[in-house]
Amino acid sequence: ISSAGCSKTDSVIITINPLPAVNVGSAQTICFGDSVNIGASPVSGNSYSWISNPAGYTSSVSINKVSPSVSTYYKLTETANATGCSKMDSVLVTVNPKPAAGFTFINVCPGDSTPFANTSINAISYKWNFGNGNSSTVMNPKNLYTSAATFTVSLKVIGTNGCTDSI
Repeated sequence: ISSAGCSKTDSVIITINPLPAVNVGSAQTICFGDSVNIGASPVSGNSYSWISNPAGYTSSVSINKVSPSVSTYYKLTETANATGCSKMDSVLVTVNPKPAAGFTFINVCPGDSTPFANTSINAISYKWNFGNGNSSTVMNPKNLYTSAATFTVSLKVIGTNGCTDSI
């Protein structure tokens, strides 16, 4: 208000731009050596910047296929290019170790049971295929071979975390 009693007002319209709806998805658990997709479909006009902890991973696309060797946090910053507004989201990819399948055996004569010694590491479940139509889920099985021949024996193991290995 002036000394003459006059007043003046003015107004300004401001726009508060929305933040991007960044979404990297929920936490994931994989076995060592496996991969997983993280992120979401891209939005036209937005840009993307990924980093990881531990450091070493960067990307500028919205969806990524990652294969970390250790449990890793991935952080995505999505920016609306028209407004400069940005928002961040992160996801943890937990990497479980795989069990290691292994075994030894002793050659025997036809008609004798061949003992198999399971040397697998971090395994809780076993599936044997003895190459002659026989199979077993016993940790240290024996198998009867009735004829002299060469047989391919395989062992699939499952660890406490559900990861598998085969030999």
